[in-house]
Amino acid sequence: MSAIIEYMHQFYERGISALDIANHFNTERRKLSSLFFKQIGVSPTSYLTDLRIQQAKLLLRTSDLPIAEVAENTGYKDHFYFSRVFKKETGFSPTGYRKHMG
Repeated sequence: MSAIIEYMHQFYERGISALDIANHFNTERRKLSSLFFKQIGVSPTSYLTDLRIQQAKLLLRTSDLPIAEVAENTGYKDHFYFSRVFKKETGFSPTGYRKHMG
């Protein structure tokens, strides 16, 4: 499991998915998800989302990168989708978070 988590931390910014991870480790997505949930307590997708949002929060606090670049740097190709996920996870829009935490 530590190799899977390390892989996630190394490649989350490339927009990897649970399926990509399963393929990399030569296993089925459902099997990976089940084992991951049993050992970590969340799904691989939830773990990746949290990892991405934590990194986005750091970038929003410590840089003045445009929101689209923050999205791209954290594995989201669509900055509108990133903004929706960010707001769902934090309660703030990315711009609102930057203003509030800045």
